[in-house]
Formats: sequence, structure tokens, C-alpha cells
Amino acid sequence: FSGLLPLAGISNQKTIMCNESGKYELYDSDRFGFNNKDSIWDQNPEIVLIGDSFTHGFCVNNEKNLASNINKYSSKKVLNLGYMGSGPLSELGILNEYAKNFENKIFIWNYFETDIRNLSREKNIELMLKYLNEDFSQNLIKKQKILDKELKNYFQKIIKTKEKKKNQFKEFLKFYQIRLLISNFLPQKYRIAG
Repeated sequence: FSGLLPLAGISNQKTIMCNESGKYELYDSDRFGFNNKDSIWDQNPEIVLIGDSFTHGFCVNNEKNLASNINKYSSKKVLNLGYMGSGPLSELGILNEYAKNFENKIFIWNYFETDIRNLSREKNIELMLKYLNEDFSQNLIKKQKILDKELKNYFQKIIKTKEKKKNQFKEFLKFYQIRLLISNFLPQKYRIAG
């Protein structure tokens, strides 16, 4: 990742969250890869949410996620900076990168016991620890195009690896290699083309 540590997803992208209920939950990510309508960045949001998958709205229809409910019941504009898998250091980084210049906002930081587990993982990432210095920034807002390119490449590699493993597993299930080997000892008309 060119020495960068992404803290959100790919920007302006149809994003699949999950399929726990038999229906895929999707959202269009904003200009920085968060689960917002992109226009919120131009609307002077009054409330900023920070947190992990609960805040992100993972596996929840966008009309029923935390940000939508707060907006619905308070009539305040809500910026959702939650992202799945985030722990306290990631969340601090997100605040430093994406909300540092917000003044006179209401910040709601959702904290769950899983954050302790995430913190134990994050504290081993040197770049993540730099966010303990409030002046540290990777300037991710200005590097979104680089992040998008590298995240797309990263996810493509994961997909290719999974497809390769899936195909290897299918071949294993078919016992293709064994059948091919055995077929070499059979008469020509029974051999497997290989």
C-alpha cells in the first residue's frame, strides 16, 4: 500500500456488505469510502459518528442503520465515519484524517468490548501507533485515488486467490489427478484427455 494505511473502503463504489438474511445489503460509498451519501460532505454535518461495524451499518439496510435513525429522529445531518473492523486506534486515525477540521460538531464514538480485541491487533501496527500523536496524518483525504487503486488491486488478488483455491478444491473433489493417472493404465478408449 505504498506505505499508506487505508482506514476505509474504496470511494464512490457499489459496496456489498453481507448476505445474512438471504438478501445482499449494499451501499454506495462516499468520496472517502464510508457508508454515506457523498453529498453529506458538502452539507456541513452536525453529528459525526465514529466506530466499528455497528456504526458502519454492517449487514443493516441503510434506512435502518444508526446514522439514518439519528438523522430521522433528530433532523440533524449525520456523517458516518464508522468502518467495520475498526478498533480504537483506527477510529482515532479516522478522526485525525477525516474530521480534524470539524468544529462545533457533536461526536458520537461507539465503543464495544470487541474494540479491546481490535486494539490488541492494532497496537502491533507501527503506523497505527503514530495516531497517538495528534499532529500525525497520512493526508488520506488527498490520497484517495492512490488508496482506491491499491485497494482494488488488493481485493482483486484476494478474489483470484479464492477462485484458484476454489478451483483446486473442485479438482480435488473430482479426483482429477488420480483419475488421470489411473486412466493411463486403461485402454485408449477409456483414457481421460489431459
